[in-house]
Amino acid sequence: MAPSHFDPHPPSQDSGGAPILEVCRTLAARGHVIEFATLEGRADLVAAYPFASTAHLVSRAVTPSEDRQLYGKFSRWDSKTQRGRNETIECKKFYDDQTYLAGVHSMPSLKPKQDSLVLVNSFWGLEPAKDVPPLLQPVGPLLSDGYTPLNDTTHNFLNTKTSVVYVAFGTHVILTPEKVDRLMRGLCCALEQANQHPSWLILQYAPQRAVLDHPSTTLFVTHAGPSSANEALFHGVPMVSMPFHGGQIQHNLRPVAAGVAKGVDKAIFTPAQLASTISAMMVDSDGEMHIIFSSERSASLV
Repeated sequence: MAPSHFDPHPPSQDSGGAPILEVCRTLAARGHVIEFATLEGRADLVAAYPFASTAHLVSRAVTPSEDRQLYGKFSRWDSKTQRGRNETIECKKFYDDQTYLAGVHSMPSLKPKQDSLVLVNSFWGLEPAKDVPPLLQPVGPLLSDGYTPLNDTTHNFLNTKTSVVYVAFGTHVILTPEKVDRLMRGLCCALEQANQHPSWLILQYAPQRAVLDHPSTTLFVTHAGPSSANEALFHGVPMVSMPFHGGQIQHNLRPVAAGVAKGVDKAIFTPAQLASTISAMMVDSDGEMHIIFSSERSASLV
């Protein structure tokens, strides 16, 4: 069943922009002028950053109906089928057809090769090889020193478990009921294979950093978004990655190659395959669930 309320851009959250704004806080303290460009209706994203002198509105807001349709198509992103290819083109065409507001003529960030300093919340080794501007500087992973703590329910749940699989697909991924069914059956199967009684805690919002930092969290089933990958690596939690669209597909390549993640194809995975992928990372010869490679290996990458 589809959710009754859908907000792919919660007004108080911007997982992609927040780390860069923290860099801007430091630049502003050194005397640099910070200006922020966004869409109509999203200027409040910089309300917590008073050092931003101006918020430029460059284009109209995407309506809730358009958001829902676009992220539904993004989540079905598939280069192997004609429908997937068509919807990819439709999404690109939607953004290409957007026009600037009156008085806005161009954005420097849209230049093919920027001639200004470009700060990227990533690090060498996480990204696949690509052509970049000459003044690009990776400064990631940018993670706050503090984060939302666990509430009592989540804290008590984690404290009573020895091995927890944390499942989250970010803000933008929309799972079809059929994929949810396969995912849940795969997780149940993995627990049964490890002789563990299934125990679930389903949250509308999870304080991800706090969950990943808890010693009971031993595996992260993720969409491999850049923020989630950075956080998992920082906290030393291996991943089963199921990328859905866009940069997630590229971000999935390097953690898998480094041995800190195992990939699962969102389009064709079966419950049995998901269970065996989890078990391959977490089950020893005695059937006890645990991590087979050290958290230090993950953390050393960052």
